[in-house]
Amino acid sequence: VSLDDCEIVSKLLSPIYDVMPPVSGDWVLEVSSPGLERKLSKIDHFAKSIGEMAKVALNDKSQIVGKITSVNGDDILINSDEGNININFNDIKKAKTFIQW
Repeated sequence: VSLDDCEIVSKLLSPIYDVMPPVSGDWVLEVSSPGLERKLSKIDHFAKSIGEMAKVALNDKSQIVGKITSVNGDDILINSDEGNININFNDIKKAKTFIQW
């Protein structure tokens, strides 16, 4: 989602909500993107993030940091400093993308 997309949605909804407010009382319409770093909670999220860096915490309390290189079924391939690591989606406790500055 780009800044331009947020602006378009805001300009579309604001006049409608001025006439028919979504809630009673004062309110503020705020349209934003999820940001550069996103939570990866579905296999589809990993597939859409191929080529991005990710931090993956596994159920066994270990952590893998690297680039998502492919998704095949429930298997996710991460290229880390230790080489290519294949992770089954069911072994992931939590994961998110991140930007390396």
